[in-house]
Amino acid sequence: MYKFYFVFLVLLQLLFSCQNNHTRQNKKDVGFNLLDSKATGINFNNTISSSPELNILNYLYFYNGAGVCVADFNNDNLPDIFFSGNQTQNQLYLNKGDLKFENITNSSQIPKNNWSTGVTSVDINQDGLMDIYVCQVTGLNDTKAYNQLLVNQGLNKKGIPTFKDEAKKYGLNISSYAQQAGFFDYDKDGDLDLFLLNHSLHPNRTYGNGNKRLEFHPLAGDKLFENQNSKFVEITSKSNIFSSEIGYGLDFSLSDINFDGFTDIYIGNDFFENDYLYINQNNKTFSEIIHQNQNALGHTTHFSMGNAIADINNDLKPDILSVDMLPENIKEYKVSGTEYPYLTYQQYLKNNYAPQYMSNTLHLNIGNLNFSEVANAKNIAATDWSWSALIADFNNDSNSDIFISNGILGATNDMDFINFISDKTYQNKINQGLKKEDLKLLDKLPKYKKQNKLFLNQNNKTFQDTFKDWDEQPASYSNGATFADLDNDGDLDIIVNNINDEAMLYENLSNANYLKIKPEGNKPNKNGIGAKVIVFVENKKMLRENFVNQGYMSSTRPEIHFGLGQNQIIDSAWVIWPNDQFQSLKNTNANQTLTVKQSDAKSKFDYTLLNSSNPIENISPQNIPFKHHEYQSYEFSRQPLIPYMNANLGPEISIADINKDGLDDIFVGNAKLKASRLFLQQNNGSFQPQQDNVFKTHEKNEDLDQAFIDVDNDGDLDLIVVSGGNEFQSGEPLQPRLYLNTDGQFSFQDRAFPQLNELFNSITKADVNQDGYVDIFLGAGIAYETFGLSPKSYLLINQKNNTFKDATLDYFSSHQLGMIRDAHFKDLNNNDIPELIIAGHFMPIQVFELKNNSFQKLNIKAFEKSNGLWNTIHFVDIDKDGFQDIIAGNFGTNTKLKASLNQPIKLHLNDFNLNGQTESLLSYFHQDKEVLFNTKDELAAQIPSINKRFRSYKAFAEAEIEDIFDQKFWMNADKKYVYTLETTFFKNLGDFNFKAIDLPQDVQYSSVNAALDTDLDQDDIPELILTGNRFNLNTQLGQLDANHGLILKYKNNSFSIWENHNLNLKGRINSAEVLQLKDEKWLIFGTNNDSLQIRRIIK
Repeated sequence: MYKFYFVFLVLLQLLFSCQNNHTRQNKKDVGFNLLDSKATGINFNNTISSSPELNILNYLYFYNGAGVCVADFNNDNLPDIFFSGNQTQNQLYLNKGDLKFENITNSSQIPKNNWSTGVTSVDINQDGLMDIYVCQVTGLNDTKAYNQLLVNQGLNKKGIPTFKDEAKKYGLNISSYAQQAGFFDYDKDGDLDLFLLNHSLHPNRTYGNGNKRLEFHPLAGDKLFENQNSKFVEITSKSNIFSSEIGYGLDFSLSDINFDGFTDIYIGNDFFENDYLYINQNNKTFSEIIHQNQNALGHTTHFSMGNAIADINNDLKPDILSVDMLPENIKEYKVSGTEYPYLTYQQYLKNNYAPQYMSNTLHLNIGNLNFSEVANAKNIAATDWSWSALIADFNNDSNSDIFISNGILGATNDMDFINFISDKTYQNKINQGLKKEDLKLLDKLPKYKKQNKLFLNQNNKTFQDTFKDWDEQPASYSNGATFADLDNDGDLDIIVNNINDEAMLYENLSNANYLKIKPEGNKPNKNGIGAKVIVFVENKKMLRENFVNQGYMSSTRPEIHFGLGQNQIIDSAWVIWPNDQFQSLKNTNANQTLTVKQSDAKSKFDYTLLNSSNPIENISPQNIPFKHHEYQSYEFSRQPLIPYMNANLGPEISIADINKDGLDDIFVGNAKLKASRLFLQQNNGSFQPQQDNVFKTHEKNEDLDQAFIDVDNDGDLDLIVVSGGNEFQSGEPLQPRLYLNTDGQFSFQDRAFPQLNELFNSITKADVNQDGYVDIFLGAGIAYETFGLSPKSYLLINQKNNTFKDATLDYFSSHQLGMIRDAHFKDLNNNDIPELIIAGHFMPIQVFELKNNSFQKLNIKAFEKSNGLWNTIHFVDIDKDGFQDIIAGNFGTNTKLKASLNQPIKLHLNDFNLNGQTESLLSYFHQDKEVLFNTKDELAAQIPSINKRFRSYKAFAEAEIEDIFDQKFWMNADKKYVYTLETTFFKNLGDFNFKAIDLPQDVQYSSVNAALDTDLDQDDIPELILTGNRFNLNTQLGQLDANHGLILKYKNNSFSIWENHNLNLKGRINSAEVLQLKDEKWLIFGTNNDSLQIRRIIK
């Protein structure tokens, strides 16, 4: 029945048609000692071997491994270890102390197993003895398999715990494609219910519509069971849990994500089905929020494998880590199937799937079910075929660290193998059933033994790969893993289940202080599953939750661990039980295991203590009924090599009093085929659309910026609108437009401008020639269908007759000033003559001083080699010294693209295809080596000769960048550079001297597209508001969606995030303005392809 499953690998073909020198480390450097099996007595080996009946070509999860479970099965306070095996007997090892173990599998009467996967522990009958629940996959080799519940029968005469399979007695003898199970109290009735994760074997040739998740499948669908008087009854449908065959569930985690006292569930699904985030509705049902709102998490992992939930940055909000299979090694990356082409990817989104990319994700919980995904910024995005994801404090410094197990016995996404196996001859063999001699096909599969990863938390700024280059750690095919203090010395050891190799035991050598808390709950939850502990020590606060499901297919003992660093006493600790009972501990000594009893908890916990009220109110967008409509852009089809599209830049917002009634009015630009709109504020604070027919005449235009200007000096504000995008090459849709204002009524003024055929995206105004009439500068960011070429920008002088004349070359040496994204006239040196400041992509921030009737570029040290991917510049006198400071919004540091003076991003422009047209090739540095950004398939789409030069993906991957094309192409290419990707604040010190001031790391998690300043708290110091995000990137880069609107406070020459003030913005924000109403002010945010978002401060 499995002969069609290998079609997954074949589909990839259709969808996708170097070592450095480091100082070697020893065990003292990494803080761990990898123990030899002869010393520990643990020689478990999850040995698997292929057969014609069962192999990776007919069971897609053949190489996924098995789990490990830690619990104290004989109540001697020494954690024991249970390993599950696929084709190997499950084994139980008794802890004898000093990290020595005895294999008691036979004497403990562990029964024979089929293909076992996940394993967890539970005290199913509340007798004080830990039991074991083992998941098994049914149907392999036509074998009917059932999950096992191994109930602890107590100690035999030799002191060995013995077990009996009583799954049927409890209703847990489930037969399915079982992956892992977890026991928790989902309905807060006091007893433990069961969630069962199943994986799918569904042989999809296409994914179809995501609504298929609503259909039921008895073997592949996940299941929820309610504990009803010690009998488990399935309530999957009633509880709104999806149970379909497209849910390729590989791991799940439990947590009270929104801190309301009820347990939520996160599920990682392989392939293109969404991950699921089930929020407990407190009424025996769940609400899955990712399929309801694609912006819920921004994006998730694509091929989701392991995951973990814990408070990783000590802000008392549980964060979500999910791991994928993005290769760290660039050569392995280049031979692997990476991501879908952009338009194919967009089609999946239209078919009711949420955004997901092949990369690890770390979703920081910022409250109100908003998350910022930051894995690239934190240096943990690429860890190869990653399985167990563990979050814990492994060096006891009071910061949470990350362990990831990885390796794969057969890399089924290798593109050369996919091409090989796609041959009709081999497909016929697979479809007809393999013979023994056909197993040699598997020899073509690359095998990637990898070292496991330990990332130590660097004070919540980034993570350091501590196991990197550790000679004593061998490469392995590691899968299930968990942590526990196996030797009771106060630090967490790590246990790993390997394929075709002995299990690993990492002894933790930390000597920092710790506190362990053992919850002793009331029946029927004696282990206090779901309890929370918050520890306050020095200036830190740390949250832990008591869920044993920790690690891929794995589980740990019900015990809570805190690293304390050098602190020997904790100030206080809060213990919150699953039924919301609460107790507080004061001045507790470190370096002990403290048993806390639920019976001692007398009060009820108030969750509002940690869920601060947000003083920012969401105003309905219907108050200003505008919606931006963006049409599908085909830039990636026309230019397959570009790293991002230049579309989706609107809408831009402008505020002015149009009709001189003393009230702010608002104009919002719209995209192609939708008219821009003007709204007049009424005396009652409402907004009414005006003159739609005037603007509808030019709805063909992609309006990207506008300015209210008194063009004719009649005392009212006229309107100039500029258009761009990347859909038009020339003609009327690119012409600037002048609308003259007569008593609040606009009329279009034809032929106000010379014929201009540029893609403009910015306009700024000043009286350049000092004649009393306002002139304008129009900035252009892109050249039509030639990414990287500098277009023409224009200085237009007001001719005093409602027309403008091109005077660019009278003031500048060239029209081509760069790929401008923003331009402003601003007086930076207080001489009453404005300078022109421009910024854009692949260019520095530049300041032009008007001197002797020409604009001269100033050499400002702070802006030397400031080349970035600048999106916006905003001016504010932050410290009231009379000088305008600059906040410059950049691309951010949260993709694989990194830039510095020594390792810049480069754009190479040349006719690489020898077709008379310019191609642009992007390069960047990866592990100190310059590499080409594009994949072989992307290159071949625009330069087909690449397939003749490199006959295989391996040959392409092994080529150095200078070998991909002849040397002459690289030598003769025009080059543009990016040296920084960080949004930066430049303090104006006077006399054109600027000093860069660091901004909080949160600012760099996404693209900053717009900024505004306003004094929100009436302290006479303006707050900065930064917004952004970017979705139209090459799918290798994922999408930038971590910015939900940041409010920065300035004090003592530094900036900090304004805590508990959450704008909760969604989507790509391209503009931001302050709108003054009669008694209050609104913050207006222009959202691409959506309605305006409006916020106000609650007084």
